[in-house]
Formats: sequence, structure tokens, C-alpha cells
Amino acid sequence: KAETILSTVLADILEESLEDARNLAETAGKSSVTQREMEMSLRNLCLRLSKVPANGARFDYWNDDGDKNNKGPAASSK
Repeated sequence: KAETILSTVLADILEESLEDARNLAETAGKSSVTQREMEMSLRNLCLRLSKVPANGARFDYWNDDGDKNNKGPAASSK
């Protein structure tokens, strides 16, 4: 089941990237997608994914109260 879900998610991501590449090509006045548009589309996807943490949670490793040796900003303000 997990493999099916992962396959579906990856297929959706690739389809979205291809659609983005088509839009980039169309904006540039081209009738087909080139390697450059596909690379730009995948780069845009990577940028979007790197800006969105999993489950919408913020990763703030300085606020780990279980680590008594943590000397990060949150620990110093306590």
C-alpha cells in the first residue's frame, strides 16, 4: 500500500513539473518543452519543497528541552 501511495505522489509531482515546464516554454514562445524548461521546473519544485517543512511544522533544533547541553538561543533565554 505504501508503495502505491508513493508511486502516486511521485507521478503527481512529475506531472506538475511537466505542466510547469510546458507553461515556461509557452511563456517563452516555444511550442515544445526543452531540457532547459524541464530543469527550471524541477529546480522550482525543489525550491518549493525546501521551503515547506514536513507536516507544516517548524524545525527549530535549538528548542530541544531534552538536550541539557544545548547552548542555542532558546536555551540562553531561559
